[in-house]
Amino acid sequence: MEDTSADKSRLERRLLREKKARSQVEAMLESRSRELFEANQALQAANSQLDIEREFINRVLDTIPVGVVAFGHDGQIQSANPGFFWLFKTDASKTSAASLWARMPKELLDAIRRVLDSGHAMEQLDITVEDWDRRSVALEIIGTPLRLAAEERQGALVMLHDITKRKRVERELHSRATHDPLTGLANRAEIERRLDLRWERYAARPNEPFAVMFVDLDGFKPVNDSFGHAAGDQLLQRVAEQLCDCVRSSDTVGRIGGDEFAILLDRIGKIEEATLVGDRILTAIKTPFDVSGERVSISTSIGIATSDSECKSGEGILRCADEAMYAAKSRGRGQYVVCNTTST
Repeated sequence: MEDTSADKSRLERRLLREKKARSQVEAMLESRSRELFEANQALQAANSQLDIEREFINRVLDTIPVGVVAFGHDGQIQSANPGFFWLFKTDASKTSAASLWARMPKELLDAIRRVLDSGHAMEQLDITVEDWDRRSVALEIIGTPLRLAAEERQGALVMLHDITKRKRVERELHSRATHDPLTGLANRAEIERRLDLRWERYAARPNEPFAVMFVDLDGFKPVNDSFGHAAGDQLLQRVAEQLCDCVRSSDTVGRIGGDEFAILLDRIGKIEEATLVGDRILTAIKTPFDVSGERVSISTSIGIATSDSECKSGEGILRCADEAMYAAKSRGRGQYVVCNTTST
């Protein structure tokens, strides 16, 4: 009887231990399940946030007016945003990114290859390409290394920005700073700049002489007074055209101011080449002009100075040509005078 009671007691204690152990396991499982549930909830929230951020990034890439192209290490395009196609005035339904990329100049292709091989960002590069309608597009391009998830080796991310309008504005501003707005010729500042550069070249290579001509219109003021400033402006434009026709493409014609012009003859073998140009100008300007329905006649006085004269600078040779022009006026106008030498 005592043995039975002892067995029963031991059984109860064992059952109690098992129950306690089971309770502990259940508590651990419950705690672990709660942790897993919370972790899963956090993961879902993180994935949801990633989806939101990914969607945001995709929307940004789809809408920004900048071309963005991702390259694998093999140099093949992995993806290109719509902005890349917009640069060429087309879309992905008409052509592929690879076909458009084939239009790029070799210098850009080489630059991207260096990014892929070295892992270093490329320097900014400005290039000009043709769009879908074969119109010129100026692009500013930068490229940086890119670690692609699908590849162990790095790729490259290239961004292309259309700077066509900016380049046009820069050209216009430069033109305004260096050219006469009425005639389109170089202005005085540009003439002086080019003359200084030409003098420096002559100082280094004296066997390449040049000449400067100072041209003043005779009889311009009466035309301006009789027919008005609009007619005077038209006459200056016509004279500018005639002067350009009398010289070579390598020479520079500029308007100094009012009815005065300067011509830089870039390279002459002897003084006769400059006087020959002077003869052409005298003949061309002597021919009557049709201005505002009227036929007007003027002449011109020309001063010529050469680089092998006693002048010691670009400014000096221009001043010498100016003095020779006044000498031509004092001798009856409608002629040229070579600095220190009289010619007709």
